[in-house]
Amino acid sequence: MIYFPYNEEMCSYTDTWMGELYENEYPLVSKGVWSGIINLKTHKLLNSKPEYGSLYLQAKVCDSGTYFLLDKDKKTICKIADYVPNGLIPEVDGCGDYIRLRINEDDMINWFEEPDFSDFMEDSEVVEKIDVHIKEVV
Repeated sequence: MIYFPYNEEMCSYTDTWMGELYENEYPLVSKGVWSGIINLKTHKLLNSKPEYGSLYLQAKVCDSGTYFLLDKDKKTICKIADYVPNGLIPEVDGCGDYIRLRINEDDMINWFEEPDFSDFMEDSEVVEKIDVHIKEVV
């Protein structure tokens, strides 16, 4: 699993069917931080809700992100900071500074079949503990 929180002001959301920008209510945001956990085997966004429907999410994180690899119990294995790990979070249209997610109604994300962990193997640091239980404020 991969967990990647980032500041809400870096992102925009649109409904994939209507192309409408969300106003005021941003899915998976708590205290100004967007927080997603994605199962790398199933490509499923684990902390999504059915009422979100299909979404297109884009965030220009550039070199300011932090990305955590989690085990099956959501315990942190390691983290990397700065660059988007494009082996796990695919770049779109040749732009690796963005996170762009197309999230289907079933919470599935269209990602690589075989994730590449090389960014984590080369540049990661071990993490003792993080809180992945951030609750959404409605």
